[in-house]
Amino acid sequence: MWFVFALIYAVFIAIVIVFDRFIVTNIFTRPLQGLFITIPTSVAVILGLGPLIVWPEPRIFALAFISGFFLQASQACYFYALDKADEAGDMSAVEATYPVIIAVASIFLGNYLAFSEWIGILIVVTAVMALSWERLKKPDLVYFGFLAADVLFLACHGLMAHHALKEIPFLSFYGPYSIAIVLFGLLPFIVSKTERHALLDNWKNIRKVLPHLSLMEIANILGIISAVYALSIGHPAMVTAVMTTYPAMVFIFGALLVKIPFFRAHGFEPVENIYRKLAITFVIAGGLGLIVI
Repeated sequence: MWFVFALIYAVFIAIVIVFDRFIVTNIFTRPLQGLFITIPTSVAVILGLGPLIVWPEPRIFALAFISGFFLQASQACYFYALDKADEAGDMSAVEATYPVIIAVASIFLGNYLAFSEWIGILIVVTAVMALSWERLKKPDLVYFGFLAADVLFLACHGLMAHHALKEIPFLSFYGPYSIAIVLFGLLPFIVSKTERHALLDNWKNIRKVLPHLSLMEIANILGIISAVYALSIGHPAMVTAVMTTYPAMVFIFGALLVKIPFFRAHGFEPVENIYRKLAITFVIAGGLGLIVI
């Protein structure tokens, strides 16, 4: 069951990444404006689920809250990296290496993996890295700096969420987790006058696409819920390895959208080496087979 929810996450996140690339290129004037868009939908979810949530004790509340912080920290780095990325699929392929950190850290936490599972994780990670090899040969240090921080925060998020979910039900986790998403989404606009004024100046453009942004944020939250639920019932390294199939889906969606004149006119370019990249997805599928046997 965890495999299904992890794969659902991959589909939703691939859709969101492709759309984010369009928004960052054409709508946002500063990358952190992507964080603000997460807030209204998260607030609506908290209010809707509020009566059903049994709030956990302070220690577990803190774990869930910190998990939400790590997610928003990774999102902030993600939007900065996306602003500098040539292709969303290439960026997401490097981002998808974070299960290696989780797998290594899990050893020290007592969650051991079988040899075949290790091989499966390494195959998946190697394959998604191969998808962006050209970019790696011409590194942009600022780009990879934000991307490295994104990967680290994602790994911390996966480990912390899994640890908290071993002790409390999903809804008890999701309450403080969502509160952290809202608070840390607002924080840059509270502490930074530059970010706040840039958001207000650009609000007219953002408002025009707000219905579409809301739909994408719903997809993002559904993806997050699927990911968190998968982490609650599966090994974090195995779950996150399945989640990392989303770069292949990003390449496929990107290749389809570039055939539509509107998207081609707004920054979408043909996916380079699409057949090689799609062939690598079969390697990813082989790695996943080792993980779930």
